[in-house]
Amino acid sequence: MASDFVVLDLFSGGGGLTEGFVRQPFDFVAHIEKDQYAVNTLQTRLIYHNLQALGEDDIYQQYYRGNYSRDDFLRSALATTGQKHLIINQEISRSTEETIIAEIQSELQTRFGRKTVDVIIGGPPCQAYSLVGRGKDEHGMRNDPRNYLYKYYLHFLNVFKPEVFVFENVPGIISAKKGRIYNNVIGGCSDLGYHLDKETHILNANDFGVLQNRNRVISSGGKKSMT
Repeated sequence: MASDFVVLDLFSGGGGLTEGFVRQPFDFVAHIEKDQYAVNTLQTRLIYHNLQALGEDDIYQQYYRGNYSRDDFLRSALATTGQKHLIINQEISRSTEETIIAEIQSELQTRFGRKTVDVIIGGPPCQAYSLVGRGKDEHGMRNDPRNYLYKYYLHFLNVFKPEVFVFENVPGIISAKKGRIYNNVIGGCSDLGYHLDKETHILNANDFGVLQNRNRVISSGGKKSMT
């Protein structure tokens, strides 16, 4: 699944946003996700695509039917594809940020012989931005530290300097903290030298083949020198 384009996947979750880029396909230098269950889902899906590309997806089917344990599945898939995905199972925080960046930089140099990526994708956890989450919290999530995880997204943009990026989140991010969060995201990207579409796009996943109504804000941008 080699590609001329290298992607860094932040706040990966189970790989919903990842999936579209895998199908093109793009090469991923790393995926970052703190939740172990989400990591397992992401890992399984990435392995499935690798096996399918080789015509060996019967290994996945055996696992899906319960004929393989997870350990057997991982061992057989690795032996067949020879591919190990760098999935960093950590929370991005002040204490882990620089270590995570160093690990990605090492992977970039080892696998691709470069210091930058072509694309960064991802969306910080949405609980602090969602209308449902804010409605359930007596303080409207105003004091939730997850409000500020977007700052790490901006920092990774600054470090890895992709040509383009895709930022995804719930529509509630537009009104979170009276609009300051979303304005900070857009303004921060612009300050780093990226041009963004002035129109905010809210897309429904159901319009793109997903069997559920799931509205999401999709913001994308490219280096101003490209426009």
